[in-house]
Amino acid sequence: MAADGPFRFICTHASLALCTLINAHDNSKPDGKVNSSNSNSSSSSGGAMSLVTAIGIFPVCSARAVLVANTIVFQLASALANVVAAAMLVVVLANVRTKYTAVARQEMLDLFALCLALTLVSLVIDTGLVPAAGGWQRAYIYGVALQLALQSACCWCLMFNGIVVFQLWEDGTCKSVWTLRGSCALMALTTFLVVALTFDAGVISSTLPLFILVFVANALYLVIYATSQIVLTVFILEDMWVLGATLLGAAVFVVGQTALYGLSRMICVLARHFLDGLFVASLCNMFALIMVYKYWDMITTEDLEFSVNNRETSPWESKSTIERAYDQGNSLPLMQVRPEDNLGVVSATNSQAGFKRPLHIDFQSDSSLYHPGPLSSQFRPPY
Repeated sequence: MAADGPFRFICTHASLALCTLINAHDNSKPDGKVNSSNSNSSSSSGGAMSLVTAIGIFPVCSARAVLVANTIVFQLASALANVVAAAMLVVVLANVRTKYTAVARQEMLDLFALCLALTLVSLVIDTGLVPAAGGWQRAYIYGVALQLALQSACCWCLMFNGIVVFQLWEDGTCKSVWTLRGSCALMALTTFLVVALTFDAGVISSTLPLFILVFVANALYLVIYATSQIVLTVFILEDMWVLGATLLGAAVFVVGQTALYGLSRMICVLARHFLDGLFVASLCNMFALIMVYKYWDMITTEDLEFSVNNRETSPWESKSTIERAYDQGNSLPLMQVRPEDNLGVVSATNSQAGFKRPLHIDFQSDSSLYHPGPLSSQFRPPY
């Protein structure tokens, strides 16, 4: 597939898995063998050099590969960032699950589950565990298609969650949840098919539809989400702390994208090829997801009446035990006060009366209980 203008600029600045597929289809013969006539050609875009080969476009400066257990691993620093992001998303999912009464709880669970799946797929694709050439070329194409499909689904799901907090429809219902899941599946399937038809089947002869789906549409979804949350916090919630969380997350995300597409070569040179802009973008994306969760946590309050204690010793355990015993007609412990105790020890004794006999406490009048004598000298204050 010939490298169109937008992808030529992107691939000369960023080390993306998608760029490996650019030019691969047009430079392949009908028998599937790659024609290497253009394998050593190079081009420049905006002063940034790139290597245009038969299997894709590569930036001149990218993170060096590392040999681990006879396996070449690319983007090792970015892989470590993805591992940390995956662990962070697991913690976020666990925290979201405990907020039983929060707004759009199920929708947020779907969002972070999609982000976790995207992180794991990116960990496999970006590190080169699936080779881009040879007998694994078709598997690599579908792996990149899955990565881009999950990326589109995540951006769409984020926009959906940004709209559902306005309570235009009831959140958490089957209609809301399955509308979200169905639309995310539709977006993911559309992107997956466009990638497959472009690089595998060759039905689509231009990469422009793919550029619109992957970059233009996803950027539009993110802008809609950020705008909707700013409107919500300024005109409805009127909470500047919440607005600060939104603006901070958006700013960090923009910094990450700028580092990926504009400063990747400079970062690579300064870091001596140990990392590039993809590592910075991975860290910024992780922080942006943390701020999305933090923002959602700040605008939702948990109803303590319906809160659930996840500890083993639940405060409602005694109540449920008494109710079960009462339904079975068993003897229950009743709290009784012995006559010789002046509001002293309360003893629990078994009685066959169950709940039929009310609890009665005999308060004996003792003036010493209500009119204590003067304090002893050892308890008197020093003044």
